[in-house]
Amino acid sequence: MEAYHTVNFMKGIGIDTSNNAIETANKIKDLSNLTNLSFFCGDVKELNTYQNYFDFIISINTIDVIPDEIGEKIIDYLYKSLKANGKIFIGMNPIFSPVEMTELLKMTKVGNYYYKDGIMRCNYKKMDEWKKMFDKYFIIEDEGEFVLSEKEEKYPRRMFLLSKKNIIK
Repeated sequence: MEAYHTVNFMKGIGIDTSNNAIETANKIKDLSNLTNLSFFCGDVKELNTYQNYFDFIISINTIDVIPDEIGEKIIDYLYKSLKANGKIFIGMNPIFSPVEMTELLKMTKVGNYYYKDGIMRCNYKKMDEWKKMFDKYFIIEDEGEFVLSEKEEKYPRRMFLLSKKNIIK
């Protein structure tokens, strides 16, 4: 919703699998009188109804908390839902070392995935590995780190700004 105040856009759509997240987003939207935003519960398959629709997509804390095979499907859905010159911002969770993941955060490592309380919390990849995953569909315009608050300065989040490639299938 922060984008509403910083970017001039005609319409925004939010999709999340969590009912709680959607309820919270709708409450904030209503309290803030944001009329051109809509939020609904669903998964990435909802994007099938938005083929070549979006100029810009923001995806935060999605790709890095799911297995690769699902992540690759999501990337494909995101690609198909962008207009020809569309862009996507992908933000990921804070960066922790493998030692911090297991010792500080008490996660269990299985392959490249980290779990806590039986729930996958991290698909651990280096920046180059993420870039390789995105490269099939997107041109990497920018990459780096960002923080949402002073608390995160020690553990910044990763980010990618991608533009849609013209792929002939």
